Formats: sequence, structure tokens, C-alpha cells
Amino acid sequence: MTEKTKYTGGVFVQHRNRFEFGGILLPNEATNSSFESRACFYLNNISRITCDVNFSIQRDCPAFHFQPDSHIIEPKARQGVTVVASPCKEQLYDDKLILSIKDNPRIERIIVSCYGCEIGVDVNPKHVLFERVTMEISLKKDIVITNNTPVEVTWYFVGCEQVLENFRISSFGGKISPFSLQTSTVDFTAREMEVRSSTFKVNIYDGCSRLVYTTEIKISAETTALEFFYNNELTYGDIKGWKSHTIQFDVTSKGRYEIHCQFADIVDENLENQAIRKYFTIQPTEGKILPNIKFSSTITFSPDRVMILEKLPVFKCLLIDPFHEVVIKALDIFVSARVFLSKFEICPYPEIYFGYQAVGQEKLHTCQIFNKGKFDFNYTVQQYVKQAEVKKKKSKKEKGALELIIIPNPVSGDLDAVDVNYSVSSGRKK
Repeated sequence: MTEKTKYTGGVFVQHRNRFEFGGILLPNEATNSSFESRACFYLNNISRITCDVNFSIQRDCPAFHFQPDSHIIEPKARQGVTVVASPCKEQLYDDKLILSIKDNPRIERIIVSCYGCEIGVDVNPKHVLFERVTMEISLKKDIVITNNTPVEVTWYFVGCEQVLENFRISSFGGKISPFSLQTSTVDFTAREMEVRSSTFKVNIYDGCSRLVYTTEIKISAETTALEFFYNNELTYGDIKGWKSHTIQFDVTSKGRYEIHCQFADIVDENLENQAIRKYFTIQPTEGKILPNIKFSSTITFSPDRVMILEKLPVFKCLLIDPFHEVVIKALDIFVSARVFLSKFEICPYPEIYFGYQAVGQEKLHTCQIFNKGKFDFNYTVQQYVKQAEVKKKKSKKEKGALELIIIPNPVSGDLDAVDVNYSVSSGRKK
């Protein structure tokens, strides 16, 4: 098992006698910062004589420096040597720290290593723009802080006082592990018709609180008012069943931008209302509302039974901002109507009987049809001859039947009328 000990500035791997400084950021000209890392090695003199110790770097690697060059360590005393790792290129550096004691043939070697890495931190977006925000609508946008370096960094938002007058920020700082990211959410709710703008700074530091990166973030918002004109309480009045009736639902936008209109079914636990809604259809089911141009959809009602509707919600209209994909307004469309079916009465009913009469003699009977309903309806009279069944009987009389059928005219839609049959019979005198 590899035994590692973490110290300030790096990790010591005991079985390899190796000190790893790890990743170190290269110098940053933008912040005028240098990100060298330091480690101090202490030497304890456990002998009874004074030790004269000299230090050196085996291959004179330019990434490593040390101080002092030597130490005179008295018996039972301790002195330290500081090794500084400051890479100047994006690469791996590896060398050995040599410790030699005067008049002692044994030489100690400690492997030191580090690797330089570019500053890969960023903040996006630099401009958080809340565009075309409708009044009373809340929107959220994320600020993403990315750490693409092998070292942990810490970030802070600085100077947010003015920003917080109009915006809300979820977090103002945090630590980001190597090769990961964090987000802070900005929340804005449009309360007034006004363009708002504020700025603040983002500072990012390494593990030693040295400034790695800094940038400025601008947050601005443009609010807009949308006014809609519509009548969502529609009335069919008194209508006839078994026919289709249409009515227009119109909506107009007085805003500056295009709005998307979408219709959805209404679902509730009332089974009777759900059954009635099946008689309604709407076309088109969606469309674009252009500024100051009326958008219309046709609602078709095709009832087949008597019913009375009082402000029944049949469809839900959703007005959507296509830019932000949020629902600006949701409203129910209510319908009122009274549905009647055709009613009639026939007299005489159910049969007209002419009695016995001589051949060639003509008789007239009057059949009256009374409209008992609320609306006109059409009908037709059809005549046909139905042959009586021939039965083996001793009677010498011959019988015939003539049926007159009153049928509602399909064009009128009065399919609820009842068919009524009339017959006459004729015979011969002996």
C-alpha cells in the first residue's frame, strides 16, 4: 500500500521518497499574479557533532528553486530548506533535491515534481440579459463558473449591492473542484415598465487566496406590457339539435411582439360535463397572434339531445411568449346554450280507415301534422304498396294495404322525429 502524506504545498509519497507539488498555474499577465508553490523540508541533527549541510538541484531544473544553499546545524537542533516550484511552461517537471553533509559520504535525494497548467477558468455569460419580459412574469438565468484546471479555485461575486435592488442571486461564492463547474441563478420579476441595468465583479482565487481571474458581469432587463382583448363568455342562444352550430372566439394583442395561442381540453371530475364537452370542437387549435391583428378560432357545437348550458368551460386558451416559452395568460372559454329537438303531432293517429266503399268511389280524409317544437322542420311523404301475405283461408274476400310514411327530411337535420305509418284498406261490394 502506498503511503502518502499531505502537506501544505503538496503530497509526500514515502516509499518513493518523492514530494509532488501537483498542478501549478502559470503566471497570469492579466492579474499580474505568480502562482508558485512552496514546501519546507526540516532537518533534525540527532548526532553529537555539528553538521554542515549543502543543498543543490541535481539537473538544475528551472522550475525549482531553494533557499538557503547550506545550513550549519548544531547537535539536537533543526533547520529547514524551502523549495519553490514555479513552472513557466505547460508541462511536467521532475528533478531531485540533493542533501550532502560535509565529511559524510552518504547523500540524500528527494524527488520533487510539478506540472504547469494554463489558467482555464471562465465565467459565462458576461451579459445576463432578460429580454422582452412581460409584466408580472418571473424568469431565471444561470451564471456558469467553470474550472478547467487541476487545482481547486474559489469564486466570489463582488459589488452586488446595486444589482440586488432589482434582481435576486442564489449564491455569491463557492469552491470549485478541478475540472468542474458551479452555477449561480439570477431571478428577475417584471414589476415596472423600465429598463434596468447593473454590474458587478467576479473574482476567482487559488488555494492560497491569490487572484487567478477577474471579470465584470452585466445584468440588464427589458420589460414590456401586453394587453389582450377577448370575450371568453360565448352564447349560442336557442339552437336546434342534430345540427352543427359555430361561433367565433377572437383575441387581439396590443403588445409589440408576436404571441403564440394554443387551445387545450379542460378535464374535471364531473362526468356529465366531460360528456357534454365531446360535442365541441375548435379549429384551429393553435396559431400566432400578431400585434394589433385579430386572431380567430371557430368553436363548433353539434348536440344530439336536449340540454341547457350555463357558462360551461369547454376549452382552455393558453397565451404563450414564444421567446421565453412561458405561459403569459391562461383563460377558460365559457359557453352558454339551450338545445331543443323537433316535436310534432299527427292527427288522426295512428290509422286512417276509409271503410268499405264501391269500386271507383273516391273518399278523402285529411291528415294534419302539428309542429310542437321551437323550430321549423321539413318532412316528405312517401307512398308504397305492401302485399299482404297470401294465406290459405276459406274466406273469399281479398284485402290490400296502402301505407303512407311521413319521414323527416334529412337535409333539415330533424333526425329525432318519429316515423308514423298510415294505412287505408279497400274492398268490393258483394
